[in-house]
Amino acid sequence: MSNVAACDPDVIDLRGLCRSKEWLFEFLSEQFPALKILVDSGQSSALQETARWRKYDPDTKITIVLPVYNGERFLRASVESCLCQTHRNLELIIVDDCSTDATPRIISEYAAVDGRVKVIRNTSNHGLPDSLNIGFRAATGTYFTWTSDDNLYAPGAIEYMAQQLTTYPSAGLVYTSFIRIDELGDRLGISMSMPPTGLRSPDLASAVVGACFMYRREVRDEIGEYRAKYRHAEDFDYWVRICIRYPALHYYEPCYFYRLHRDSLTSQHKAKWRGLNEKIVHEHFVTSRNSIHWMGSLRARPSIQGG
Repeated sequence: MSNVAACDPDVIDLRGLCRSKEWLFEFLSEQFPALKILVDSGQSSALQETARWRKYDPDTKITIVLPVYNGERFLRASVESCLCQTHRNLELIIVDDCSTDATPRIISEYAAVDGRVKVIRNTSNHGLPDSLNIGFRAATGTYFTWTSDDNLYAPGAIEYMAQQLTTYPSAGLVYTSFIRIDELGDRLGISMSMPPTGLRSPDLASAVVGACFMYRREVRDEIGEYRAKYRHAEDFDYWVRICIRYPALHYYEPCYFYRLHRDSLTSQHKAKWRGLNEKIVHEHFVTSRNSIHWMGSLRARPSIQGG
């Protein structure tokens, strides 16, 4: 049933089934009480009434932090994918980690024409974990996320994830699948999100949350900052720290384009991940014996009658 939840359906259609229809209806009604489950041919009109339980506030302010070091090659496309979101109320905090290429000039150009762009320039090179922390200390949004200078958001990514966090107030983290692209932007395939229980495995660490995610300001206030001691695996450590305290939601919807190229941090530091991941897993699940929280079914959805 977790696979059904990850598809984020409004309707489950059983009308084409025969023998299994009745018991599936009973089972699915219990598992997914907020959904319309169609069993009779006369229910087609119900399709127009299925999404009103979803909640979304276009005025919610979202913070996107974009740390960059010598990212002139793909930076413009990354920035524009943030600024062209269907969710307009956002701030883009670009943290320039003392770049020596054209990055400062490119950032200044965008800041001059869009008031949502805020620029922070480090006076020395801090690395990714510290740059993320510097950016989020300046954040004023309700929901937080971050991206890389070589990757791209799909136009509706921020709206989609904000809707999930608004619809499910108990969820601390939401994440989606993403599309892999090459240096030219050509599609290579889809990396599907996995349930957060996979965070317990060093082998699955990089395949669970992936690169498209959003979490609440209060989550960051409780969890704290990204830890420099796990540099190059700071995101994995952070997702674990969130998921041992808050339920997480994962969806198959691909909302992000992840670029594979020889100069990416992924390519440069992949060999270090295994050892770092093992240390993170040992700290959180062996030494401390924590458990993962996740919303594996749609029981948490609000009642349709509520509005």
